[in-house]
Amino acid sequence: LPTKPRSTQHGHTALTARHQRMHGLIHVVLRSLVVELGTQTAWEAVLARLALEDDSEVLELKQHEDGVTVAAVQAAAAVLNVELEPALELFGAHFVKFLHETTSYIPTIRSYGNTLLEFVANIDHMHRQLQEVYTTCVFPSFLVSGDASWAMGGGAPLDTKEPL
Repeated sequence: LPTKPRSTQHGHTALTARHQRMHGLIHVVLRSLVVELGTQTAWEAVLARLALEDDSEVLELKQHEDGVTVAAVQAAAAVLNVELEPALELFGAHFVKFLHETTSYIPTIRSYGNTLLEFVANIDHMHRQLQEVYTTCVFPSFLVSGDASWAMGGGAPLDTKEPL
């Protein structure tokens, strides 16, 4: 994504992406993760780093600039004292858990493949369907390449006993 650094009111650096938007559900899930791993006070510290007095705007289920989301994830990682890459992995796992516990999306997600490779190879199809509903969102695209023979026919299945 084309990004440029900017400073917030509190002097923190944030990344701003131009013409890219993410849906507010991502922020709702991020708040859930921060409160689960920390406390409500930790979430309030994230808001302070974003120079926000309350979370009403950031939690609104609408499209937000990517820069807002990137800054929120960076702030959450800092508040939780977790490096960014592990924080992103925690967020991804929590996102799937959140969807499983609070929505009916899991059967749809499972329909995109029985292995992680199949799912990632088909995720662009899911994003195209979401694009019809969230017309202003710009979804990421994924490409599976290289030697994927480890997953062909014998790949690790998505465990049907555990939540996706």
